[in-house]
Amino acid sequence: MKHFFCTGKAVAATFLLLVLFGCASYEIPLAEAKPDAVLSHREEKLADGVTLSLQQYKELFGAPQHLAVLKIDWRKNPDLKLDFKLCGDRRKTVAEFARETPGALAVINAGFFAFSKPPRSAWGRRIGGKVVNAFRSPSPARVVLSFDGSGRAVSIHPMEKAGDYLPERDPAPEAVESWPLLLHQGESRDYSKDKYLRLRNPRTAVGVTDEGVTFWVVVDGRMPEARGLSAKDLANLMRQFGCVDAINLDGGGSSAMWVDPLGVVSHPCDNKSFDTKGSRRVNDAIILSRGSGR
Repeated sequence: MKHFFCTGKAVAATFLLLVLFGCASYEIPLAEAKPDAVLSHREEKLADGVTLSLQQYKELFGAPQHLAVLKIDWRKNPDLKLDFKLCGDRRKTVAEFARETPGALAVINAGFFAFSKPPRSAWGRRIGGKVVNAFRSPSPARVVLSFDGSGRAVSIHPMEKAGDYLPERDPAPEAVESWPLLLHQGESRDYSKDKYLRLRNPRTAVGVTDEGVTFWVVVDGRMPEARGLSAKDLANLMRQFGCVDAINLDGGGSSAMWVDPLGVVSHPCDNKSFDTKGSRRVNDAIILSRGSGR
């Protein structure tokens, strides 16, 4: 496993060399963070085409931040596959979803849900081609993340009408409805009228570039070490990673990322501590795995 770790002035020097030699990487949003604002940056190659970047900032978008960023380049690894999974009759942490999935490489929380017994999705879900919760929201602010039967073709698109996501209109077997749409064809929306979207919060997002590269981003929040982002700032962040389409998934205490072999690499806030032990049990998850289960 390849990795590098650097802090403080070493980060600044590294970035300067990268920029001078024309090979600055995707991991650091240079447009928003000055080099001396980066407290630490660790990069891990999890598999061919899969790179994890862990970034700690003294200041990013005006506050301390920690990001866990997963880059999935499908062109470099034909063995990768995505799945949505529901929890069943008991909600699960991202680590529990991973333990139940042979060959799991990474897991993030997925859609919004109700704290009910039995567990219930808040909005539309389709798993294995079966609609398990109806897609009924007629708002363009709602958005659907889907991928095809191969688990590799990721699509993000707004729901302009209530019937937009009937199976005959979009036959992708795996899909989750969420809110809000962060980017569509490179453009963001106006989030100023919604308090939850204006405030800093932990966030989970998925984005896609023009080349089909997929980004998972988990932003920590609600702690002095990591304050979180507004939806506007999250949209700007996804754009800086090169995404043209992006979706906001469930956030707050639900936001979490697990990777093999490191375990939970974000700082879920339910335990009110800046550590990796506060994972909330959630209704569903998105899982990246080796398609063969190796």
